[in-house]
Amino acid sequence: MLIPLSRRNGFSIRKTHVIPIYFYRYIGIKENKDIYYKELTNLDNRLLELGNLYLKFIKPIPFLFHDEISNSAGNIWEEVAENLNKKQDNTYLLYNAGIFPYVKNSTLTASMVKAFSDILNLFWSNSDNKSITILKNFGLKLLNWIHEYVPGLFCDFCTANAKSTEIHNPKVMFYGDIKKHEIYFLILLSKLGTDVLYINTMAKDEFEDVDKHSRHSYVYKLPYTQPLEEFPRFKLQQKSNIIKSNTNTVIPPINYTPLETKKAENFAEKIHTAEKVEKTKKSLEELAQLSNSTVMIRTYDKNGKILGSGSGVVISNNGLIVTNYHVIEKGFYFGVIFEGMEENSQYETHTVINRNPDKDLALIKLPIKTNAIAISRGEDIARGQKVVAIGSPLGLMNTFSEGIISGFRKSQKCDFIQTTAPMSPGSSGGALLNMYGELIGVASAGFIDGQNINLAVPSKYVLDMLEEKSTVIGMELMEMYSSFSYNNIRINFDGLFGRSIVGCYNILLYQSRTDRTNLLELVKNRDFSNTLVNYYINIISNLMSKHSIQVYELQLGAGNYIFTYSYRKGKITNKGWEYINL
Repeated sequence: MLIPLSRRNGFSIRKTHVIPIYFYRYIGIKENKDIYYKELTNLDNRLLELGNLYLKFIKPIPFLFHDEISNSAGNIWEEVAENLNKKQDNTYLLYNAGIFPYVKNSTLTASMVKAFSDILNLFWSNSDNKSITILKNFGLKLLNWIHEYVPGLFCDFCTANAKSTEIHNPKVMFYGDIKKHEIYFLILLSKLGTDVLYINTMAKDEFEDVDKHSRHSYVYKLPYTQPLEEFPRFKLQQKSNIIKSNTNTVIPPINYTPLETKKAENFAEKIHTAEKVEKTKKSLEELAQLSNSTVMIRTYDKNGKILGSGSGVVISNNGLIVTNYHVIEKGFYFGVIFEGMEENSQYETHTVINRNPDKDLALIKLPIKTNAIAISRGEDIARGQKVVAIGSPLGLMNTFSEGIISGFRKSQKCDFIQTTAPMSPGSSGGALLNMYGELIGVASAGFIDGQNINLAVPSKYVLDMLEEKSTVIGMELMEMYSSFSYNNIRINFDGLFGRSIVGCYNILLYQSRTDRTNLLELVKNRDFSNTLVNYYINIISNLMSKHSIQVYELQLGAGNYIFTYSYRKGKITNKGWEYINL
């Protein structure tokens, strides 16, 4: 896999690009597992040096669904199936459907169309039940993965100078148990010119049902097997003690000017608010399709024990979700499950952008692209108005019910919408929609003054929360600065943001649930630690200055070790890295 293209037999960039690829299934384990995992770690570290050319899966590939892809595909699936039955080529039909991501390289575009067509043929020939619905679901899943991964994987790949320089093609590693649809996706990537390595220490090999006779991959079986272990984390060889700095000292800044070199996106533009134009009411079937933008949220403690579950509503196309504060209140991290997603493929995050206990609202965020529900400004809601509710009561994913607005209630700190649409435990955080498909409320606890009734927090409070400075700062940090790179090592952070009673802005960047780098080991290295903390001290300092904030605290989290840096009207306190019992 590490052999440059120029040294591979058969490589050509004449009229037709020919990229010899490697696709290995590495099944089993060596007798000495320590040597096996050391070799795997070394390979992973070398592949990491390729930057964007390397993609690694150590968990199931997340289920993704974007309405625009489904809408672009339209009704092509019946014609695709008809062509498959007649063994006719689908390439022209797929190319003209406009369903593939835009890339500057026209050769890559053509390759995507041809590879996708080939995979549909393979899937159809392997299927016992040749259903158009099954074909459509499979095709849309692959298309969403293509949009998510292919442009980034190939963004740094150029064959122009491959003959004279050591150019590498993209690489993909998949570690662990794999499902059939994921196998088809790996085969598709290999057809685009990607080297693929599938690794599993057990003998079970799902490839035999997809890649019959090993026509697309080569299997290499080792003599021993053992249950899968966690993928080995990167370890830095140089070690020193955890760095502890004295109070009231300043780490010298390094030459980062992130706010000058990166243009901040206005995340508010990604929020879909209902426009004051003539609108068309949706049918119940159309409203039910908005289940794709409502989620189940599981709350976990630090030991991974489930504390409870609730619902959430996607309100921006960059992964922002509104839910109830009481749903996430005691959580250390959260699992988010979308419609159609298997429970063991859930997204996991620590990120809480903002929270308002008085209004029972909270904003959490995932680092993915999402389809959002428009937010109504709530100016035209009235008693007797028809509404629908979507939530996950008692863990039942996205239950859909209808009713009317039966009244408006007030408590000491919050107004509520009362509805006849049924809500049960687990519905909290779900969507209350008008007949235009707009969010008018967030389902909340069904108790007020001791009575068990169906209530929702009005959407006006959600819009207020989105305009708060804490939300703007949190979104800017997570959109632009949630990753840190150091010598080809990339660390991803989740964020917890808020404002204390005394007016101090609190920012905690904690290693992402999906990041497998051994950050705790890395921060023992003085050079790495200084670079990391200086990077974020400089970013936060600029950001706070931009928003005229005089009192703030920055924390970086690695396991039970927390770095703390605070600024209070010119006075700096740097506590360094400390062990904290989370």
